[in-house]
Amino acid sequence: MLVQVGTIRSGSALIFNVLRYIYGEYNIIRKNNYVINICNTAKYYITYRNPYDCISSFMWCKKMPLTKENIETAVHEYVKNNGEYIINHFQELVIKKNCCVLKYEDFYENFEYLYEELEEFRDIKITDEIRGNVKKFYCIENIKKITDKHKFSKIDSNTKLHGSHISCDNGEINRYKKYLAASHIDIINEEMYKYIGKNKFTQFMLLNEYVD
Repeated sequence: MLVQVGTIRSGSALIFNVLRYIYGEYNIIRKNNYVINICNTAKYYITYRNPYDCISSFMWCKKMPLTKENIETAVHEYVKNNGEYIINHFQELVIKKNCCVLKYEDFYENFEYLYEELEEFRDIKITDEIRGNVKKFYCIENIKKITDKHKFSKIDSNTKLHGSHISCDNGEINRYKKYLAASHIDIINEEMYKYIGKNKFTQFMLLNEYVD
């Protein structure tokens, strides 16, 4: 069984569709709206991203003004949709043999890196034809062209791509720096501390070089 999970706005839809293309004969299970329950009989593809980027991108998609209440709501969405689990169990997940943990900042616009990670995880070979087709169809430009025609609430049941799937900045790394003020970051941190704990959250941010 192949299971794809991730935090909100962490490139999980891309990974889900790449897996669908490579493993067409498998039923890829997507669990992004549920807390992960890792079992040893399944193979997991787990995506994560800087929480500040995830939250700011989510708020952009939902057209949420940057009020304290809205930021708290967005943090709650991040936490309940695998964010809390991934942060709390991060160091365990990255060494589990049945988990392929993929960092957004590493695979963003880098299909060759992604192919190498997927090949190594299951000891497979992705053909040049598949590599080319995946990159051509699932590049940012093409997905943006397809999904910008629809509202955010419209979701394709097969691809799990929703309207306006690609943000205004094309999902760039550290987008939050242009979107969030220091006061907004403070609110996010305080909410994260409530759910995850200050030490655990800070450790995760430092490990991934998400803080300056």
